[in-house]
Amino acid sequence: MKNSEECFSAFLELKAESSQYDLQFLTEADTRARLISRILHDILDWPQQNVKREEHASPGFMDYVLLTHRPVVVVEAKRAGDTFALPPDITNSGRAFTIGGVLRTIKNLRTYIDQVSRYCFNNGIEYAVITNGPQWVVFKAVRTDGIHVALGTVIIFSGFEDIERRFLAFWALL
Repeated sequence: MKNSEECFSAFLELKAESSQYDLQFLTEADTRARLISRILHDILDWPQQNVKREEHASPGFMDYVLLTHRPVVVVEAKRAGDTFALPPDITNSGRAFTIGGVLRTIKNLRTYIDQVSRYCFNNGIEYAVITNGPQWVVFKAVRTDGIHVALGTVIIFSGFEDIERRFLAFWALL
């Protein structure tokens, strides 16, 4: 297992390397190979055997399912150029927002939240992540604590600069 310093070094390396790509034009497959899979394995230190890819979700397929002793997180991957147009007060704020709040006004993000929430609900997986490589949106998609899903918090990492600034929170959360 890597320690936080090794993971942070791997992140800085990936961040520097990503500047050579025109992220706007990466396909989803390239985004997954060059960014997301590397973040999951090299930076967040998820072992290969604890990550399932293209798991059937009935209907559809979950891009990644992260496992501990059971499935715990569904990661929905999008192409790097499919950015989430976050309001300025969300970008780099580090604050938590609700699923049913202002994030519902961001059309592509609303669609992806609904998509990954269905995957989680239909497969009994508690947590969801939506990412395009640089941006990460993390939330509890299946609630058993009496809180309505729309009132649940969403943690957003708005890009590589934000991840670098709050790396320990990103690393510990995921």
